[in-house]
Amino acid sequence: MMKQVFEEPEQQKLPAQVSTTPPAQTAVTPKEFAEAVASIENQRAAKSQTTETVNVGDAIQQLGLSVRADEVLSVIEYRRAEELRRIQQLASRRRRVVNVIGKTVLALSLLLNVYLLSPLHGSAPPAAAGVTVVQGGTLHSISGQSGTVHFPQPYRYAPNVEILDEGQFGKTRVTHITNSDFTWENTSTDPTDIFNNADMPWKAEGVR
Repeated sequence: MMKQVFEEPEQQKLPAQVSTTPPAQTAVTPKEFAEAVASIENQRAAKSQTTETVNVGDAIQQLGLSVRADEVLSVIEYRRAEELRRIQQLASRRRRVVNVIGKTVLALSLLLNVYLLSPLHGSAPPAAAGVTVVQGGTLHSISGQSGTVHFPQPYRYAPNVEILDEGQFGKTRVTHITNSDFTWENTSTDPTDIFNNADMPWKAEGVR
C-alpha cells in the first residue's frame, strides 16, 4: 500500500528592506547599539580561538614536553573563560555608557523645554498666574510733546495701557510700556487745537 507524502508549502520570503540612509547616519536605540557591539566582539573572539588549532597530544609529543594533556587543556579552557568574561564585561560597560548618554540627552532636553516654557523666559504668563490689577489716572497732553507716566503700583510685567480719548478727539498715543511706567506722545503739530492740548484719562490693566 502506497503512502502519500504531503510536503509543506515553502513559506514565501519577504523582500529585504533597502535603506538609503548611510550607516553612520542611521538612528538606532542605545540598547540595539550595545547589543550589536557585544555580538561583534563575541564573534571576533570565537573566530580568533578557532582560526588555527593543533592537537594537544601531538603537540606535547612533538615538543617532547613532560606535561599531561589534561593539564594543558585545563589551562586553555580557563584562559578562554577569562577572555570571554573580559569581553562580556567590556560589552556591559559599553552598554552602560550608552544608556547614561541616552539618559543625559533626555534630561538636557527636558531641562531645555522647562527653561523655554518658564515665565522668566519669553512672554508673560496669562493673568491667572497672578492678581489682575487695574489702575488709572490723567495725563496732560500737549501738541508736539511727549511724557512719561509712572504707575501708582508697579506690575509684575508690562501691562496693557489705554489712553481713553485716543482715536476719538486727539492724536496722543502710547509709545513704550514697562512694568513701572509708560511713555506717551502727542503727534499733533497744531498748538491751537484744543482737543490735542488737554487732560486725558488713561487706564492700565496687568498682573501683580
